[in-house]
Amino acid sequence: MEQRIIDEAVYRKRMMALCVRCALPGLPRKRIDRAIMLKSLIQRFSFGVEYREKEVNSIIDAWLMGVAPSMNSDFVTLRRLLVDEGIFERDAQGSSYTLKSTGVRGFEFSSDVDRIEIESELGLARKDLAERRREHLEGSS
Repeated sequence: MEQRIIDEAVYRKRMMALCVRCALPGLPRKRIDRAIMLKSLIQRFSFGVEYREKEVNSIIDAWLMGVAPSMNSDFVTLRRLLVDEGIFERDAQGSSYTLKSTGVRGFEFSSDVDRIEIESELGLARKDLAERRREHLEGSS
């Protein structure tokens, strides 16, 4: 299977579309959008660090609140997806997790993507959108 390369511009554009311009009813259906969302989540974890389940849940929950607050998902579903995609390795007892891949199968991300502060960019975009909506409503009354 050929690797699809995702650069900074595509990553930024798709994250804005997924997290600002529309409300996600759940995980994205398109494989590229799901990969981009997972990459954003993976960036919250450090490679080789062993995380207790509670820590993983907390990090995922914080990501949901900051990056994808309108996504109708939960930390259990996302934690399971990280394991199923081979991104996390779970110990035999199922109590700890280790990040074993910083990528998503079938996709390659340019190194620029890792330097993007997507949470703050999304926050600014949401603020800007809210301001434009407010101005529009005030102008139409």
